[in-house]
Amino acid sequence: MAVSLEQITQWLKEKDVEFDQTSPTAEDESEREISFHTKKGDHTYSHTIYTRYEGKLFLWRMYLLDEENETIIFKDSPHLSEIFRYTLTLNYLKDFGSWEYRPVIDSLRLSVEIPLEDAPMTSAQFGRIFDYMTEEGTADGEAIRRVMETGEVPPDPFVDAFSRLFMGMFQKAFELNENEEGI
Repeated sequence: MAVSLEQITQWLKEKDVEFDQTSPTAEDESEREISFHTKKGDHTYSHTIYTRYEGKLFLWRMYLLDEENETIIFKDSPHLSEIFRYTLTLNYLKDFGSWEYRPVIDSLRLSVEIPLEDAPMTSAQFGRIFDYMTEEGTADGEAIRRVMETGEVPPDPFVDAFSRLFMGMFQKAFELNENEEGI
């Protein structure tokens, strides 16, 4: 087994995290999970950790919660396209983890999936994922909340420079095509 929930619970205890662990069902041992909440300012984030395939796949999901501690529903936001644009930018800029839209439940989640085929997960690896999800992930979640409320996407000089470069290239290609000179 590459990682067990028992090992993960030990690492969480070392970080003084209070968590809940579901019991395995009689039918399926793999349906166990660990969950806990973190707060950033007035906002709460739900974290769920799973393992699959006898511990060979580690999954961590983080959801943004509303004031009633329910998963935020994004379809009602008038700034949905800006939210998607911003989360795509975050996905491009981050080393690992990705923001995913779940149309079935109309929510966003930050997801880290690590295949562990040939070696067990180490405490250091888990620590890096923990720091990413509880620090960077919640900071990004705060920025997503601002985009949801205002429609204003935070500027990123690196991304903006590339956007301007590619938009300029597309504009030039369009002009060449319009002039029937071809590309």
